[in-house]
Amino acid sequence: MSIVSFAALNRIVLAGAAVTAGTILLVGAAAQGAPAPGGPPTGGAAPDAGGTAEGTWIEVSPSTVQAGEPIEIKASCKERVDEAKAHSKAFGEVVLVPKWGFLTGEATVPADTREGEYEVKLVCAKSGHAETKLRVIAKSRPSHGPHTGGGGLAGSGSAGGDGTLALAGGLGAVVAGAGLAVTLRRRRRLA
Repeated sequence: MSIVSFAALNRIVLAGAAVTAGTILLVGAAAQGAPAPGGPPTGGAAPDAGGTAEGTWIEVSPSTVQAGEPIEIKASCKERVDEAKAHSKAFGEVVLVPKWGFLTGEATVPADTREGEYEVKLVCAKSGHAETKLRVIAKSRPSHGPHTGGGGLAGSGSAGGDGTLALAGGLGAVVAGAGLAVTLRRRRRLA
């Protein structure tokens, strides 16, 4: 059985950390280049580095939404236009206006919209149309946490329910720690 020195162990840990960091950077770079879900559909061109988009495409964010919640719409037409329209059975018709090189707009899915997948269509003046999907899920209400027991610190009105028990326990721990520190200091001086 060999004994590994502290310096060798330290080098092993540092090498492992470097490999992990490198892996994270590589995976992050690969994910950065991958198209996001709900991004421009196949056949449409992605935005270029200048902040403008080429091709005709549309995306909604989020692509899955609860009934009653808002969505953002981002699109591009091949030609430069002042506005275009997006429409869907999920939210009706929305006028998209230019903003930062894209056509953008917002819509709210009505609270009474049925669950399901809806087509969202972009209609451009000259370059045709594009479409994407929007999934609507039922409005859910958050559930309450479990009803757990009534421990010594739970509730109010009972002994210690207002936090005095916790305060007393914490104060006792501080006093015990200070007493231990004083005792250890005296032993060092005597030795």
